[in-house]
Amino acid sequence: MEQPLLGGPPGDWWGAPPGGRWWYRVLRSWLPVLSWLPRYSLSALRMDVVAGLTVGLTAVPQALAYAEVAGLPVQYGLYSAFMGGFIYPLLGTSKDLTLGPTAIMSLLCASVVGGQPGRAVLLSLLCGAVQTAMGLLRLGFLLDFVSYPVIKGFTCAAAVTIGFGQIKNLLGLRGVPQTFYLEVYYTFYRLPEARPGDALLGLLCLALLLTLQWMKSSLSPRNQSHEGPRNQSHEGPRNQSHEGPRNQSHEGPRTEGGPWGSRAARRFVCGAATVRNAVVVLAASGLAAAFLTSGFPVFTVTGKTAQGLPAFRPPPTSETSANGTVISFLEIVKGFGGGLAVIPFMGVLESIAIAKAFASQNDYRVDASQELLAIGLTNIMGSFVSAYPVTGSFGRTAVNSQSGVCTPAGGIMNSAVVLLSLAFLMPAFCYIPKASLAAVIICAVAPMVDYGVVAELWCVRTSPPRSVVLDFLHVSSIDSTVLSELRALLRLFRLRGASLLLSRVQPSVLDVLLAADLPGLRLTNDLSAALQGHIDELSWTGAQGC
Repeated sequence: MEQPLLGGPPGDWWGAPPGGRWWYRVLRSWLPVLSWLPRYSLSALRMDVVAGLTVGLTAVPQALAYAEVAGLPVQYGLYSAFMGGFIYPLLGTSKDLTLGPTAIMSLLCASVVGGQPGRAVLLSLLCGAVQTAMGLLRLGFLLDFVSYPVIKGFTCAAAVTIGFGQIKNLLGLRGVPQTFYLEVYYTFYRLPEARPGDALLGLLCLALLLTLQWMKSSLSPRNQSHEGPRNQSHEGPRNQSHEGPRNQSHEGPRTEGGPWGSRAARRFVCGAATVRNAVVVLAASGLAAAFLTSGFPVFTVTGKTAQGLPAFRPPPTSETSANGTVISFLEIVKGFGGGLAVIPFMGVLESIAIAKAFASQNDYRVDASQELLAIGLTNIMGSFVSAYPVTGSFGRTAVNSQSGVCTPAGGIMNSAVVLLSLAFLMPAFCYIPKASLAAVIICAVAPMVDYGVVAELWCVRTSPPRSVVLDFLHVSSIDSTVLSELRALLRLFRLRGASLLLSRVQPSVLDVLLAADLPGLRLTNDLSAALQGHIDELSWTGAQGC
């Protein structure tokens, strides 16, 4: 990792000089755990344990729900949720990222394997092999060429598809096909056939999740931090010096006790809201179990599930159809079609985008190629425990970051929670209502539908290009070929009514450009102003100081 997660100087922890121990620096580039493990502290362990437990309580119900999206038995969601917590701390470069089943990967998996668990596990192995090969070849830079409209369009479309696909489970509808346009038609066609118990429970779970989410955003300490420090810094000393004794005698006990109770209540509500998925699923399961044991099957539940930990074994490379025909490995791979290229690529794209977003927020850097390697090996090893393809989860990563995680070791505790659920809680999972899982999925994918980006992309498409800025900071020399191409490029920009700016040009390059007397050439030293579109304020005379 290019910056240690736990702080400290970026040099070797053994105190080696910059030119020494080259073998250790190479090893650390492939095993980022060596960057933070030697400085691991007890306080970091405490924060990682708390964050891991919090994420684990969020991951278990989401994993069960996403298995439904993938068309697989619910235990396969848990099988896919724990391997990343053991592999990623060794190879990953983001302290916040959590790997596991996600809505988009589950949807893609369902479209390729058609609800066949054996093929889903084999797909994980093949996806991991592709991603690992990309990581070993250091091809992470290729992801920078995927455009923003493509990513947003795919994400919004996937969110709509996944969210609408859960309405049938939310309302207890049956006989609804999987194809999206048929799903839309038959969902409305069979709306009068909705089961009252499922519909009522699903809507209640949805309302409770939204309420807890709103309470968390309203009572978050981050929202309270804007007023607290300001009032303390500007008014605290004045009140103490002029009115301290009076306030202490008349209002001391009340003001001292009131905020304490308020803080405790706020922490309790925020804690419950953070693990709201687990709270809602547990409450719904308890209600469903009470009705079932009383002889009233009011709700549609997941039913009996496989118990215990998955066996560690290689994924199946062939399968036998119902009529006894053996389907070979090559035939299975041929059946995957283009999904064998799309799923690995979308997995790393989603994961690296999340990792970079939280790295920018928390002031550290990630290595895209190393992330490819971490995700790939997670999928390869996951295929040996019956997992389907996984990637980074935005929701669980956000919970991880907000819980104060210090290192990737928080994922180990997350995986421990999942393993304990597999070992001891699987018999209770048969009482989980499908309506509650549908509510969890709908709330998870709803933020992915960005309505504002549609107007933004439309304006970009209809607006003519205004300017292009070329940063010449790292260009030390140019030749006649570059000058010829630059002259043609400037002419093309003038014909299209756009502007081309050269920013932060080195003195040696500037002399060559001025001697060439290129028509329409504009220079500036202020890159930020150029990127913000203040081109009219930049003139040739003002750029002579480049």
